[in-house]
Amino acid sequence: ERFLNMLRVFKPSSPLNMGSWILVTASGLSAGAALLSRSRGVFRRLGSLAGLGAGAIGLPLSGYTAVLLAGTAVPVWKESRRSMPLLFVASATGAACSLLEMGDFDERELTAVRRLGTVAQLSELALAKAVEKESARVPGVGRPYEEGISGTLWRTSTGLTVGSLVVDTVTGKSRPGRVGAALLGTLGSIALRFSLWFAGRASARDPHATFDSQRMADD
Repeated sequence: ERFLNMLRVFKPSSPLNMGSWILVTASGLSAGAALLSRSRGVFRRLGSLAGLGAGAIGLPLSGYTAVLLAGTAVPVWKESRRSMPLLFVASATGAACSLLEMGDFDERELTAVRRLGTVAQLSELALAKAVEKESARVPGVGRPYEEGISGTLWRTSTGLTVGSLVVDTVTGKSRPGRVGAALLGTLGSIALRFSLWFAGRASARDPHATFDSQRMADD
């Protein structure tokens, strides 16, 4: 009921409202593409258009969750509000390409997937460092990325992503190599999400991080 209530208005300044519209649009287009992909004639063309639309809306869909998190009062999320949404987009793109690498494609399609995946994973590594740096602007706020379960998962995510890039580069387009790189990349993206989640929980329990973050905002 609350979700449907959000659709009564269209408010670009509200991340929650925009997220509701993004979810509705992405779900509808994805369902249409899946149902019509094996049809013929005009329905097949409609399915193709729905697939293109679903792909386009996938960009904001992959990042809007981070926008919601950054809009909370949790210090470690709030302080990385500029870089965390971009990190989510890069990580989601890398994970999607990792999964696609396990599919059956011709030479041209596989090359495109691998190139996009490499760019996305390199961007993910760079943006993870940006999130760390942005969080560390307030002393103590970025500590969850260095210690505890969130820190362990954060380092694990980096290692898995680097491992995926190395395996993909060394093994080329061989089937076993692609599967290995895909599994590493997917696990790295999952570890990243859980690291951010546990970092938020640890940050919310730290009164010093909350106080210092609020004091810097006031200054």
